[in-house]
Amino acid sequence: MTLHDYLGILRRSWPLILIATVIGALVALGLSLAMTPIYQAQSQLFVSVKSAGQVGDAYSGGLFVQQRVKSYVDVVDSPAVLDPVIQDLGLDKTYTQLAPQVSAQTPPNTVLLNVTATDTSPTQAAKIANAVATSYAAEIARLEGADTKANQVPVQASVIKPAEVPTSPVSPRTSLNVLLGLLLGLLVGVGIAVLRHTLDTSVK
Repeated sequence: MTLHDYLGILRRSWPLILIATVIGALVALGLSLAMTPIYQAQSQLFVSVKSAGQVGDAYSGGLFVQQRVKSYVDVVDSPAVLDPVIQDLGLDKTYTQLAPQVSAQTPPNTVLLNVTATDTSPTQAAKIANAVATSYAAEIARLEGADTKANQVPVQASVIKPAEVPTSPVSPRTSLNVLLGLLLGLLVGVGIAVLRHTLDTSVK
């Protein structure tokens, strides 16, 4: 078939295509509304060497910390970090149940740690992110061999940006889902229209 033939099919079948498009959008909207909203909150830590002279000058101290923070990322969902959070917030969960809700990442070439927490409650998501950040900082100090008696912490992490209560969910993304539903419905409608024309063997 030529392009002109396809355009003719679309022109004759526009009611079918329109109905399929609307149905696709309505189905996507319904599924999005049926999903439980998930909220995300993020806190940020700054990792530093308390005394740069312990590992060289300030420059080498910064490089030292940059290398260390890459290892700290994998510690955020450990029992040592999450068990105190569960106790402080009174959560009815084990650390293995809380771990999927918590993650950490470090932007390249920085000494920052971003702690992200998700929950069905926006307030709880912020509380978890802040509690994890506090426990995270304490665990980093412990891992680096903090001498609490002498009050010496070679590497320390400080919360510089507490998590705020999110105002909108990160999932479901209703607008995006409806748009995808529209496109899928449009494609289905066009496909049905072309298929009907292909299977139509009647003599016109």
